[in-house]
Amino acid sequence: SMTTSSNDLNSVRFLGSGTKTISANASTSVFTIDSGVTVSAPALLTISDNYTNSGTFTGGTGTLYFSGTSAQTLSGTMTGDSAFGSPTFVGSRTAFALTFVACRQLPTL
Repeated sequence: SMTTSSNDLNSVRFLGSGTKTISANASTSVFTIDSGVTVSAPALLTISDNYTNSGTFTGGTGTLYFSGTSAQTLSGTMTGDSAFGSPTFVGSRTAFALTFVACRQLPTL
């Protein structure tokens, strides 16, 4: 288990197993979750580059901003327990390559 309260995570990859908790609002460029890992997201998480989930992303009802200035790729598991709470696409070049995405609230574009 790991908890971080850092606001700027740069490029982050969650490895190993267990639950990793981001307790404070945070921003990152690349966001990667490996198989066997559960990431518990904060109320506000901003991702400016690619998102890859091979584990479990627990976003709850939090807001997830995708803020890329170039096309972002979202891949992996984005349904069931890994559904996005409230995704908002705010990048200046909002173009995405996605697989099926489930949202607990309608996305904001």
